[in-house]
Amino acid sequence: MVMTYLQGMNASEVAAVLGMTSATVRSTVRHSLRRLREILGPDRTMEGQR
Repeated sequence: MVMTYLQGMNASEVAAVLGMTSATVRSTVRHSLRRLREILGPDRTMEGQR
């Protein structure tokens, strides 16, 4: 999450640094975002958008 969102790296770049596949990075980011949304609740500024 930090590498992707704060450092602006794409999945391929993160995968190379961490020694995993791009698909694993994308999956991990997707699951992490889902979990953060569960914890923090809906973002009212983006209501009606995905």
